[in-house]
Amino acid sequence: MRPGDSTRRDHRRRARRSTQEVGGSTRVKAILTYHSIDESGSVISTSLDDFTRQLAQLETAGVEVVPLADVVDAEAPAIAITFDDGYVNFAEAAWPRLRKRGWPATVFAVTELLGQTNSWESGPAAGLPLLGASELRDLIREGVAVGCHSARHISLRGVSAETFQRETVQARERLEESLEVPIRSFAYPFGHLHGRLDDTLREAFDQIVTTQFALIESNTSPWDLPRLDAFYFRGNDRLAGLLRPGFANWVRRRRALRAFRSRLRRWRRV
Repeated sequence: MRPGDSTRRDHRRRARRSTQEVGGSTRVKAILTYHSIDESGSVISTSLDDFTRQLAQLETAGVEVVPLADVVDAEAPAIAITFDDGYVNFAEAAWPRLRKRGWPATVFAVTELLGQTNSWESGPAAGLPLLGASELRDLIREGVAVGCHSARHISLRGVSAETFQRETVQARERLEESLEVPIRSFAYPFGHLHGRLDDTLREAFDQIVTTQFALIESNTSPWDLPRLDAFYFRGNDRLAGLLRPGFANWVRRRRALRAFRSRLRRWRRV
């Protein structure tokens, strides 16, 4: 028996019980996304207390935590957990708590900044150290999946075709060389899409995640996966209600509010 197998079986039993108790409202599949586990209070940061509390809420909800590669085809209810940027604090704070529960995770690493800092970031979370190649290889051996988060963490919106290739397909190839494993998933930096998905990306990756705030639906494309940002679960118990009837409605309302605020910001810049 592999480490964590009994933990996963216990969790699946809780998920089945929740399915029976809540009925149709449990048809929930989602991807939860974190960045940094730290105490800075920045928008990309989740405190260790909040993170630990949120994991306990997922246990209470009884949803099964599955690998990102499996979430689209998984039987609902199911959730995948991802971490953008590849911070050292993932290995120090997040992974030990996930591994204890037998839960998988995917870390999206920035190819050309392995072992450096988040130079693109400003404010309270600036200067945070990033995992190096050897640390990522150790995590891979422990069961962590690694995806590509571009070469330099720049916005891909409006870049040239050459830059786009360098930041996506070529970044994946270099990351594979560094980590000595296939890299099959990609996360857009800042959630900024290039404008259209071309065949090159479909061939290069099996999953592409975005920052669209939504649940996974039956028609969701694996190359356009929405995620729920952990920012919205700080200081509350919403994740404990993941399988309750009102959760999907809350996600839709929050997504509409985010879209409105985004349009308002664009209007103010005009």
